[in-house]
Amino acid sequence: MQSAPLGESLFMALLFSMIRIPDPIRDNHQQDRRLRLAIARLVLRFREYGNVRFSDEQGLNDQLYIHLAQALNRSVFAIGIDNTLPEEFSRLYPRLVRTTREAIHGFEAEYDVQFSEEEIGLVAVIFGAWLMQEKDLHEKQIILLTGSNEQLEAHIEQQLRELTLLPLNVKHMPMQDFQKEGAPRGVTLIITPYTTPLPLFSPPLIHADLALTSHQQQQIRKILES
Repeated sequence: MQSAPLGESLFMALLFSMIRIPDPIRDNHQQDRRLRLAIARLVLRFREYGNVRFSDEQGLNDQLYIHLAQALNRSVFAIGIDNTLPEEFSRLYPRLVRTTREAIHGFEAEYDVQFSEEEIGLVAVIFGAWLMQEKDLHEKQIILLTGSNEQLEAHIEQQLRELTLLPLNVKHMPMQDFQKEGAPRGVTLIITPYTTPLPLFSPPLIHADLALTSHQQQQIRKILES
């Protein structure tokens, strides 16, 4: 019996891998067990780098198994994916993306692959969603009171986003509007580089200079992650 040409064999392997959905419960070949162990190490690194814990780590591992089994096939066959994430994803969630990228280096080295930024972004989304699910949280609503110094305001916002792995919803509000109307409902925190009197009823308000102090960082992190 004549064997199929190498190109045809690779195509059939690719076709099978694309139509088959990985099953973290039933898959039990040697390469499947190897992948599960590699994912366990990936999650461990993420926990260490991000200083977080997962109560249902097995559920997270299963979710990552389904995604990374397919991501490895895409990488081996150089198949790109549509960039479904917003272009600003890395800017909006810098610590989450950076922690994911650092944690996945060992996984890439083990499989001798280099994932695209799109693939890493999707892994970051899985970690981020699991963190939100763990804490039964929604995006924290933060108001940044704005004035005349856009560069300073942008710097403060970026510092906020570096403080936590959790997604933040930072909305800009002109100082004059805040002084007239107060804070909208559902706001967790107000931060501003400008001096302003505190209304009678208001969420916590932090006055920030160019760099947040260590005490301010601790306060903000406690508010955001509670």
